[in-house]
Amino acid sequence: MGSIFEGLLLGAPAATKRTPELVFTVRQRGEGFYVLAHTAGTKPSHAPPWKLENPGVVGKIEVQRPIHYEGLQKPGRSGRVAHVLWVEVLREFQRSRVATRLYEAAFARTCEVYRGALFGSDDTRSEGAQAFWEKQVEKGRAFFWGGFYVLEASCRGPITLSGAR
Repeated sequence: MGSIFEGLLLGAPAATKRTPELVFTVRQRGEGFYVLAHTAGTKPSHAPPWKLENPGVVGKIEVQRPIHYEGLQKPGRSGRVAHVLWVEVLREFQRSRVATRLYEAAFARTCEVYRGALFGSDDTRSEGAQAFWEKQVEKGRAFFWGGFYVLEASCRGPITLSGAR
């Protein structure tokens, strides 16, 4: 299935480490999808997505299809949440905004595939994921509800999850 995110190239913003030029490849998987971040000029093989052994692949994120929560539904907002199941970035690419770019690509894909669904964390998170979601709350982009975080964002345009709001 073609996607506006196939081959999406994101340049390098200012960061602690220089962010490599990344291309994002989206693949459907079971009850959701995953996004692979790979360096420009490489194309991931069909090796298992849960392994970062693909040449050029520097990170991955998996999102589960939306689940409905009655308490989240209100006028103008769906009660369906697509949860991030995991995000992983190779050690040498950590602290260079690769994970943030993966979250942005996964949010955009969620908007494309699950129209009207909210985007949120899982109820169990790694230290890095916890820090990411707490930062989104501090910046007014997310809220905590029922054991997980939910992004307060619209699918009407591109989203930036780094920098000031």
